Amino acid sequence: MPEEQPQLPDSGKLLDLTLTGLVQAVAGIAASPKKDWALSFSYLAQRLRGGRFLSQLQEEIRKYQLAGAIKEDYLATEQSYACLQEILDSIDCDSPDQIRVSAMQRVFIAAALEKFSDRNSVLPAQLMRICRSLSSGEVLVLSHAYDIYGEFLRNLSDPAFKRSSSVPWREAIAKKSGLAVIELVQIHEEQLVAKQLLSGFMYPDKSGFHVLKHQRLTPLGYELCRFISDTP
Repeated sequence: MPEEQPQLPDSGKLLDLTLTGLVQAVAGIAASPKKDWALSFSYLAQRLRGGRFLSQLQEEIRKYQLAGAIKEDYLATEQSYACLQEILDSIDCDSPDQIRVSAMQRVFIAAALEKFSDRNSVLPAQLMRICRSLSSGEVLVLSHAYDIYGEFLRNLSDPAFKRSSSVPWREAIAKKSGLAVIELVQIHEEQLVAKQLLSGFMYPDKSGFHVLKHQRLTPLGYELCRFISDTP
């Protein structure tokens, strides 16, 4: 008879175990000889930030579970494991900031709510991986591009919203996102175009862009923004 495989905890219990491990790791560093601390400051900061991020995710999950919005058995699905693994790997390996981790958490919650996809879909894990690859600046530009698309839908009769000029678009993003200068927006914009999340440029000097169904967002960019921004 084949050996029974050990039963893994669901992703919610795995999150609890991970947080416990982080607390123990921080306590271990604090108890270590002072001569070892110089090698541990970066690790300690990363563990503390990681613990804060995971605590936020844990609170969000419990809030939706208590409201009945996340089904109890969802956290035992392969999809939830795959999405949580991306978050854990990001915290462990990428030293992410609040903006990027928050975006990944929103993707996880959107997947768990099963509003835009079901638990058998591979889409959430793919979106999570793409989200992990983004810098915080790219997340800001993309999310505000989604806001501009919403304004575009509300102002279809206004010719200003049908223009494909890059400069006014960058100025709007710079103002909305807090990035302040359009050159910084353009740096992130070009990365998002390369990752096929924003439409490409019409002219060699990048002064215009192609207008798509969702204004500047590609179908992939639109799906990612829905998961990040449209979760209640």
